[in-house]
Amino acid sequence: MHIIDHRQHKQGKRRIKFRSGKRVVIVGLLVLMLAYVGLITTRFFMPLPIIKALPSSPSYISGNMNIAWPSSGQSAVGSLDSGLLNSSSDTTARPIASIAKTLTALAVLRKKPLGVNEQGPTISLTIADVDIYDKYVSQDGSVVKVAAGQVITERQALEALMLPSSNNMAETLSTWAFGSVRQYNEYANTLALSLGMKNTTITDPSGFLATTKSTASDLVILGQAAMNDPVLSEIVGLKKAVIPVQGEIFSTNYLLGRDGINGIKTGTTDQAGGCYLVSATRTMPDGTTKTLIAAILGAPDKPKAMADSLPLLKSLENNYIQTRVIQKDQKLGFYDVPWQGKVSVLAANDLNAYGWAGTKYQATVKLNELQAPASQGQVVGNVQVVSKTSGDVVLDQAIQEPSFSWRFKRAAKIW
Repeated sequence: MHIIDHRQHKQGKRRIKFRSGKRVVIVGLLVLMLAYVGLITTRFFMPLPIIKALPSSPSYISGNMNIAWPSSGQSAVGSLDSGLLNSSSDTTARPIASIAKTLTALAVLRKKPLGVNEQGPTISLTIADVDIYDKYVSQDGSVVKVAAGQVITERQALEALMLPSSNNMAETLSTWAFGSVRQYNEYANTLALSLGMKNTTITDPSGFLATTKSTASDLVILGQAAMNDPVLSEIVGLKKAVIPVQGEIFSTNYLLGRDGINGIKTGTTDQAGGCYLVSATRTMPDGTTKTLIAAILGAPDKPKAMADSLPLLKSLENNYIQTRVIQKDQKLGFYDVPWQGKVSVLAANDLNAYGWAGTKYQATVKLNELQAPASQGQVVGNVQVVSKTSGDVVLDQAIQEPSFSWRFKRAAKIW
């Protein structure tokens, strides 16, 4: 009896321990379930994620240029703000005659800078300068009179160089600024390369030698540099000036003032033919003022080169056109909405831009951070093509609040 009671006592203890362990497990499971439910509830009501914006970068190239190239020689066109824009098929370097003096003037102004209203330092002329004058007279080159002992300012020398196209002043001025013609040639060739004139060779400051060569494309670049220089751009626009000894001098560029022409340089030799580097200001269709630049080399004579410049400049002007870069309702990207998929964004309006034919327009689309809900047609960003051409970007469809099931799945991480 005592033994039986002992066994029963042990069995009772086991039952108590089992029940206690079961209670611990149940309580633990309840705690875990409550914690999980609490976690799910918290995640269910947590803020929605920022919707990821994925803008596009559309581009558009306007139509090709249509230029009225002269029937002979070699030509190129450009503008002061855009540089070289187009050229004829002939790209062989050829003699450039007195257009070379434009680089001479630019080089001298780099070496001996002048203010717009300054005469600059004086140059004392010597018998050597008279000898240079006599040399060019004997070769039937264009000259201005000089006298030993006469003093001329840098500004007056530049006017003598550019207006009547004085060969002797080109040599006098470059020797004064650089020490010798050889040193000038070295500087001028380096300057030409630095400007981007890769097909230009300078062997003299006047262009009288046929070995001083360039291309029409290079000369447009030179014209751009010349018209960007405030002193030189003023000088090439003068019809006349007064200098010592010679007195009144006149520009060989007889088209100055016609159709907005305000520069730059004429040239002619037997080897070069007729040459003309010309600039003209024109008011464009968008109201802006552009300085157009054209170069013509190898025309039959100088009058022909100058005459050909007029339709050439006009055809260039006609290539400044309005282009539709962005169309209304054009897709410009999308928002990646986790519970809804991709929602496109569209251009609210057409966007037009003025520019040269052949221009590549690159649009920049900026989209705002977005949270649901958002309505169809809501402005969510902008698109910009050029600095003054921009418009709104809108939603193609509404972005809804997520459904209960989506929130629950996110909370429970069931996906």
